[in-house]
Formats: sequence, structure tokens, C-alpha cells
Amino acid sequence: MTGRRIADAAARPGDTLADRVSAETWNVLQAKVAGQQPSTPAAGSPQPDFPLVKVTWVDAHNNQGAWMTESELGEFAKDEAYRVTQVGYKVYDDELCIVLAARLSTPSPDYGQSFGMCERIPKRLIDSEAVLEREASG
Repeated sequence: MTGRRIADAAARPGDTLADRVSAETWNVLQAKVAGQQPSTPAAGSPQPDFPLVKVTWVDAHNNQGAWMTESELGEFAKDEAYRVTQVGYKVYDDELCIVLAARLSTPSPDYGQSFGMCERIPKRLIDSEAVLEREASG
């Protein structure tokens, strides 16, 4: 542990995605969606140049070592209860996997950019992926 701490803003009922991210982060995400180069953020602010995405994927799971009958094994193998939908910053992408981070730090001179609560998702398990867009305010 480095002694650094990142706190989340508390969600309120009715919050939209735009309410949950900074205006600067939102503007950068919108520029990337539009295929434009985002402007460089001010010194000391988080580097928001990672797309915010919603990914649906099938998680691997086990039966925690319990013995099963043949009929129980068939039910276990076809169980769709482990389909996961996750939202995060896509901070890594290659031919095998993507990595979503729930948190981005403010870059520091000592550590650079840090990523919190990272989830590695093999691409073969992904059903869908979408860049999140700002909801229109009425």
C-alpha cells in the first residue's frame, strides 16, 4: 500500500452517467467517441483518455469442490446465472483481453497514472461492448 487513497463520490437516486463523471472527463470521452483528439487535461487532473464502456460477459465459475450427480452436472454446465454486466474505464486492450478499471487516479510525479479495481476480461468471454454516451438532459 502506498498510502494514497481514492474516494468515490456517493451516488444519488436519479444520477445519470454525466452526473457521475467530471465535465472534463465527459468532454474527453465525447471527443474520442466523435473520433477527435481530446485536449490535454490541466496539470494535476485525472487523465480521462480512456473510454467509459459497458461490457457484458460470461464469468467462469466453479462449484466450490462439491460432488455432483450427472443431472446436477448438466444443470451446472448450462447455468446462465454468471452473465456479468460491468461498466468501467477501458485501460488496456489487446488480442486476448481487455482490462476495465473502476477508478483512475490523479497522475502524480512519483507514480504517474494509477488504476484501481481492475478486472481482466478474456475477449472470448465477451458478449457485447459499448461506449457509453451522455444522456440528453430534458
